[in-house]
Amino acid sequence: TDKGIEFVSKKLNAHNINVYLSGKERPKRIILVRHGQGHGYAHTSGTNESGKPHCSELEPMRRPLTSEGRKQSLAAGVYLKQLLHQESVRFYVSPFLTTRQSFEFLGGSFDQIKCQFVDEPRLRNQDFGDHPPERELELRELAKKNPFYYRFPGGESGADVYDRLSAFLESMHREWQLPSRADNYVLVTHNVICQMFLCRWFHWSPATFKALPRWPGGGVLVMEQNENGKYVITESPFTKKQISTFPLRARKCF
Repeated sequence: TDKGIEFVSKKLNAHNINVYLSGKERPKRIILVRHGQGHGYAHTSGTNESGKPHCSELEPMRRPLTSEGRKQSLAAGVYLKQLLHQESVRFYVSPFLTTRQSFEFLGGSFDQIKCQFVDEPRLRNQDFGDHPPERELELRELAKKNPFYYRFPGGESGADVYDRLSAFLESMHREWQLPSRADNYVLVTHNVICQMFLCRWFHWSPATFKALPRWPGGGVLVMEQNENGKYVITESPFTKKQISTFPLRARKCF
């Protein structure tokens, strides 16, 4: 009843607690950005004496961006600046070198006063275990049959990533209760994390996760509030043809 709502509201206000019955206290946009192209097995600067790619000598967390990856990150930063103008923005960044370097190029387009940075380990890439490069590629091919539930030996399954993103979302929702809440939130992270974030936020099924195409380096997806306070995807790295193949529940989010 109206009296009941008024009574509860007064009690909550007395304790400075905000309840989100609508989208008024949420950020205008949530933006997902995949890091730029990094040194990987398919594109590397050369090989060592044994014929293995140099990147195999580095653990995944320490692999840097390629020159093409730096260009992709710069382009994404320019695009975001044109989209957000003078609005405040908070970046959540995976601790991997590719994502931290991508943020350096992204953040260079923004005013430092209105640009906040958080190093967020829960946005790290999926743990594929510690395997030789050849074995890791074999396991990734095997995982394509059931990517949501397949657990890499000594690593994570897609479901494990889903769980830690759930914990991250709880933290981000608490962040929105603070006066320092930014107008826009940007997550600079990895392909699997971007895909899984969409599945967690929009409650997409594991089958939809399997159907999502790989994001290009520097790809940007924008979730913006509509007039009803719900988030819809207004910009994405997916083509119209790709979106048309998604399950109906996913297509309705675009």
